[in-house]
Amino acid sequence: YLDSGSLRLVEYDELLPPGSLVGEIGLFAPDNRRTLSLEAATDCVVYSLSAEEMALLYYQNPKLGFHVMRLIVARLMRDTARH
Repeated sequence: YLDSGSLRLVEYDELLPPGSLVGEIGLFAPDNRRTLSLEAATDCVVYSLSAEEMALLYYQNPKLGFHVMRLIVARLMRDTARH
């Protein structure tokens, strides 16, 4: 979760604003593989969450898990359309 600052998706030269969720695909990929690269465009405050912590949150709040699943699908669809 990007709390402050901005990150850049290297492959698309796209800036992500504060409030963006990043790295969610890697949480669910079997080998934790990510699909894009990020770099800090400015100084940032970023909070991390392990796969185990995400699983715990999912069981505590299934709506969060559903939101993350929709986010992942939307991003994969966007990436597919760009290629």
